[in-house]
Amino acid sequence: EKLFGTREPVLFVLALIQMILFAGILAWSARKIAQITGSRSAGHAISLYFAFFPMIGNYAGAAVRDTGYGAVLLLWTFFLYDAVQGSRMTVRRLAVFSGLILGLCFFRMNGPAEAAVLVCLTAAVSPSRRAALWAAAVLSLLLAVLPGMAVLRANQMEPLFQEAAAVPLQQTAR
Repeated sequence: EKLFGTREPVLFVLALIQMILFAGILAWSARKIAQITGSRSAGHAISLYFAFFPMIGNYAGAAVRDTGYGAVLLLWTFFLYDAVQGSRMTVRRLAVFSGLILGLCFFRMNGPAEAAVLVCLTAAVSPSRRAALWAAAVLSLLLAVLPGMAVLRANQMEPLFQEAAAVPLQQTAR
């Protein structure tokens, strides 16, 4: 605000970054669907659908009223699909797994609870390296939850009721 005299340029840049990232995730998901189906035409059809009807994709992301959260959930679906198909849990996939957990935790207040459910589901369907999977999950959840708790305790503050109740109240107001 001090640099431009208003917040609009910063909000514009942040919204632009968010749109570019979400468009990239949608494009990657179209490519991934083409790989899964073995048909390039499926990927092209999905890409054309998003190109000619861009609001449909935005509505899908906006159903949860949070584009970042919607993008992380979309990526989780592909991660779980690969786990069900028996993909090996390599170090790279464990890093993606940790990133998805952190994404859920950072984009939603109830993210740690959702992440715990998805971790259990992933562990149930993933045949390999369960110990490494659980270790990555615990470390990611601790990394997401502990700093906020430490800041609150250091400042001797309780979590605000408004933060805990804001999303459910918004959902009921629709």
